[in-house]
Amino acid sequence: RQSKWSLRQGRLGGMISRVAFVLGAGALLQAGGEALAPCCQTCKPGLAKFYSVPNPDEANPECGECCLQPSLYSFWKLFEPKLLPGDCASQGFTKYNGTETDGVWPLSVTNDRYVRAAASQQKTHCPRELQAIYADMHDGDKKRVIISGASMTIKPVDGTQTWVVNAEFDSQSCSAVVDFNVPGKPNPPPVKLVATLWNSMSTEATKTELEFTDPSGTLAAQ
Repeated sequence: RQSKWSLRQGRLGGMISRVAFVLGAGALLQAGGEALAPCCQTCKPGLAKFYSVPNPDEANPECGECCLQPSLYSFWKLFEPKLLPGDCASQGFTKYNGTETDGVWPLSVTNDRYVRAAASQQKTHCPRELQAIYADMHDGDKKRVIISGASMTIKPVDGTQTWVVNAEFDSQSCSAVVDFNVPGKPNPPPVKLVATLWNSMSTEATKTELEFTDPSGTLAAQ
């Protein structure tokens, strides 16, 4: 099986090899056919957790988490620009999806893979059709959300704004990658966000909630 770390050429005082942190699904099998156990739930003394979401624009992105020497952070970031201090759980990736050792020594890193738990929890509860109004706690207003098959539309309820956001809706993960940077939208986020629909149940009623997260970690770093 091909390694999920790929080698490519770049220029840094000449041609050098660079490592691109590209995550894939599943666990790497050893010679005996046994999957690697989680490597990085806790780090050894002198090491710290780092994570990367290489493809945050995917409907079901995967987060890689590893233990590295903090002093080498700048070095590894040359190979993976999206590498950040912290763990995958802080970005909503809590479902363990395997462990892989990528690359070849000395440029090899063992990392645990995580996906969002919502990807498995919402499969049987994700609506194909929905029209609802949600209170936006960040903007301090309300948004109208329409889901129809594989499309999601978000509009302002306020009649003074006319912007419209359209996104592809994935019913398997009950989520969509949303780009609020559209004409007429005031103060859009600087990055695309993942909107995930959740079912919230209580003894009195069942309702839906729309959660927006930044898998790239850009907003958390600001």
